[in-house]
Amino acid sequence: MGDTARDKAAEPKIMRHNRGRVLAATIAASACLEGASTAETLRCARFSQEELPAPTPSPYLSALERLKWINQAINSTRYSMIIFGDSLTEGWDATVWERSLAPRGALNAGVSGDRTDHLLWRLQHGNLAGPQPKAVVLLIGTNDLAYGRSPELTADGIRANLEMLRQRLPEARILLLGLLPREESPSALLRVEVAQVNPADPRLR
Repeated sequence: MGDTARDKAAEPKIMRHNRGRVLAATIAASACLEGASTAETLRCARFSQEELPAPTPSPYLSALERLKWINQAINSTRYSMIIFGDSLTEGWDATVWERSLAPRGALNAGVSGDRTDHLLWRLQHGNLAGPQPKAVVLLIGTNDLAYGRSPELTADGIRANLEMLRQRLPEARILLLGLLPREESPSALLRVEVAQVNPADPRLR
């Protein structure tokens, strides 16, 4: 199975038709770019007793090529906002992006198939090397659940990325988006696990 097929399989079906919800939240974040520092440490402890996966690069060649492109973009242009994520970010409709987010100085830093440990590796290897943005949007973790990680360990992975962003971008505003619903049935395992991850999000701020 190729990289694209893997990403389509991992992407929540419902999200292929509902990226507008994420778009609305992102635009709302870009409306308040001035001010508050995020340099304070996280108030919450870890959620799981499991060992946190070490930061590691994605095994997909397409993801590594995407990493190089993002690093080049970050080093060559000053962006007001960087949006980090997986295929839900990378796969945004190009027309919508150019009309609604590109004029706001936003960079699409999504990489299809990324889990939290892949994104953390990216943050340590060039994705934060450029001028500091005014705002960062973070949407990551759904692929951790699809990979079989527990909701608690997934929340810890999100926490690790948020901690890195706060350390490296102390003056930026950070918008942490909750995971979006997966599957159609309310009782589907992934949908239940998403709901278990999301209550932790306010504690991560």
